[in-house]
Amino acid sequence: MKTTIDIHDELFRQVRERADETGTTFRALVEEGLRCVLDRTNEPRSAPPFELRVFTGFGGDSGTYRA
Repeated sequence: MKTTIDIHDELFRQVRERADETGTTFRALVEEGLRCVLDRTNEPRSAPPFELRVFTGFGGDSGTYRA
């Protein structure tokens, strides 16, 4: 499929240069980059760290455990 996108001049130059260095095409390099972004966004994200607070009795704090 053909499409038109606007790419910053410096980024275009860097991609073209990398394609030349690696013996691939501009198109192949852009497709690879898009696949990497899509794969990365499909990976499950780890849950943020949390604190488990343990209480005993009425208001007594037995400690904080960090995960």
